[in-house]
Amino acid sequence: MQSIVTEANMIKSFDHPAIPRIVDLVDEHGTLYVIMDYVEGRALSSVLAADGPQSEDDVVGWGLQLCDALEYLHRRTPPVIYRDMKPSNVMLKPNGLVQIIDFGIAREYRADGQSVTAAVGDTVQLGTRGYAPPEQYGGSGQTDARADVYALGATLYTMLTGKNRRNLPIKSCRCARLTPRSHRDWNG
Repeated sequence: MQSIVTEANMIKSFDHPAIPRIVDLVDEHGTLYVIMDYVEGRALSSVLAADGPQSEDDVVGWGLQLCDALEYLHRRTPPVIYRDMKPSNVMLKPNGLVQIIDFGIAREYRADGQSVTAAVGDTVQLGTRGYAPPEQYGGSGQTDARADVYALGATLYTMLTGKNRRNLPIKSCRCARLTPRSHRDWNG
């Protein structure tokens, strides 16, 4: 129950059109109720299952909205790392706008490596295979905004092709041994 309270309190402070608002938390005789905006629409995973790959124009529009939402999260103080971008966590509303749902494994990033939202379980071994970056399974420390960018790319790929990357015939790797290099190393 503490992880739900932590997640709800974090989301309660958000104010972005692509993130549903949490209005209140009510503890009624030991049962916690989260009162939030109703998100009308379908998960993008359902849209893909029913209609297959989406048009480039639609994917670009949705991608821009998702980029804006992730930028909003990453620019907060402290930054919030979503860590679970995938089609089933993106709702397509009837008006064509998208909303990100399920902040269950999101957490606030701290440069010192200490999680502000430790109650959520700050393990790096969370996420969805095919969308989470390899380093998220490496156990070498907390992930940062780059994990969300990777997952967004995998999500956009799925929307364009109708295929999840985890099902591609790619040679398996030992993800636990992968450690991302700093972008500063690329310029060296």
